[in-house]
Amino acid sequence: MNTKLLICLTSIWVFCSCDKSSGKIEDGEYPFYTYTLYLNILDASGNDRIKGIEIVDTTNNFAFYDAEHSLVPIKHDLYTLDIVFPEGSTNLYIVEPLSGGQPMNHPELFLYNRNGYNYIGIDVASYKFTWPDLEEIIPPVGKFVFQVTCPYIFGDEAVHEIVTWWELDPNFSKNYENELTPIYCHSIEFENKEITNLANVDDSPFWRYASIASLTLDSTFDDR
Repeated sequence: MNTKLLICLTSIWVFCSCDKSSGKIEDGEYPFYTYTLYLNILDASGNDRIKGIEIVDTTNNFAFYDAEHSLVPIKHDLYTLDIVFPEGSTNLYIVEPLSGGQPMNHPELFLYNRNGYNYIGIDVASYKFTWPDLEEIIPPVGKFVFQVTCPYIFGDEAVHEIVTWWELDPNFSKNYENELTPIYCHSIEFENKEITNLANVDDSPFWRYASIASLTLDSTFDDR
């Protein structure tokens, strides 16, 4: 999870939980949706393109480890990442947080290891209520475009677009105004290929719910 985004969202949660002016936000309510995607990336010969990528020094940075998972930020100078929000939604990386301060600097990529497999992890969030009045509940964002450059993974300096579509878990029966909401990615478009065989998990670090997919590049590389 982007550590700055985590701090921002936690601050917003605390702020909103204490604000009864709109009559909508109550104690314990989550004022944002979270979207988490883990991508295993292979070349055309099935070689892992993520293995060996450098991570940040975790001494003063977020890192998560347990027996089956690890989640650590990738070194920032190895990639760029932009997240395109659809028109009409509030981009958390642009607006000033409710609690004051500056917007997030930029989203982050994480190295996620799950049961021995390497993934890049991307987290993003959107508000669950109209901004900035917090008067009405709005649905989750249905589409995000992740624009990534990472020569280590993709073998070039190009911007690679990962188009993703999301939906609320249809089996989720709780009142999602008051819960961390399970939202999963159901489809990805990457380099003219559509991926629909995603796996959904509910044991991801921090935000719990996540989708997992594998992307295959068109080329084979001999740079490792």
